[in-house]
Amino acid sequence: MSTPPNNVQVRYVPASPKKINWTRRIGCGIALVFWFALLLLPSVFLILLFNNEITITTGDAPDQQIYIYLISEARERGIGIRTGSAVSRDDTNVCVQTEQRYLLWEGTGEPATFCECYSRNGANESWSLVRSEPTACPAR
Repeated sequence: MSTPPNNVQVRYVPASPKKINWTRRIGCGIALVFWFALLLLPSVFLILLFNNEITITTGDAPDQQIYIYLISEARERGIGIRTGSAVSRDDTNVCVQTEQRYLLWEGTGEPATFCECYSRNGANESWSLVRSEPTACPAR
């Protein structure tokens, strides 16, 4: 084994900094979010199994929420998803349009849309149902 001569000078040259590829980093971030969502999916199914429902409130109007529930009837089995959103609103009146969808692995279910309008006398009063229609809410 030979040793290098003592008179050899080693010169260190700093490397130029690498350019950051932002599209790759954003893509990795999006993939990471999807990966965590995939990991949390069994938790959602366990909550549905034990509680039979998940309710997420999206506003202060009546029935303005996302409602996911388990269907286990004799002829239908699956998951029902009901979403309600305020279509027209002021301080004393609100109309909530609710859309009902089904994800059934046994039986059939037709999606439905209906409109419920509520009224109250003042901002601190509770809402009372004025009318309910089996159609979409009229646009204002």
